[in-house]
Amino acid sequence: MIAVSGSGIAGLAAALAILRNQKPVLFVAGSMPATTLHGGVQIAPNGWAALDQLGLGEAARTRATNLQAITVRDMRSAATLANLDLSSSPYASLSRADLASILQAEISASNGITHIAANITHVVQRGPDQGKAVHMLTDDGSRHIVDALIAADGVSGFGRHYVNGTDSGMATAPDKGGVAMPSVGK
Repeated sequence: MIAVSGSGIAGLAAALAILRNQKPVLFVAGSMPATTLHGGVQIAPNGWAALDQLGLGEAARTRATNLQAITVRDMRSAATLANLDLSSSPYASLSRADLASILQAEISASNGITHIAANITHVVQRGPDQGKAVHMLTDDGSRHIVDALIAADGVSGFGRHYVNGTDSGMATAPDKGGVAMPSVGK
């Protein structure tokens, strides 16, 4: 079983990708109510390839708005820096709420996922002599043993500390590294 922490778009997409690879998922959604997703995301050709791979491309295309061009402007002066013609490539805009809804619907229709409404408080990865398992403790007192943990819980989430060593929400410096986890592909 592979654990995914974070109930946003990244967590939902990670959970669905794992399910598509026929691995069971422990979805650690957190104990706080979900927040409303505002704004949108622009989907480039590689994004469409990822959505197609997850089996969500068609559902997303029905809710997306195709983009014909992007104008890049200077934030201070509003001067045009570049005009990008997108008419020959599949670029589109999709609301975050729609994308999350599509992901959630697909996950709900899938088998192999266990949801828990708790927050991870401690994680220990055991060595090869102990099966390389990840041991997690959640704020409701539960203990979970999984094969791997994907921390898709955002810049303020539990996993951020393991990316950059602080809770500052700052991007990872190239020399800091991260936590290595075993591959979960087929």
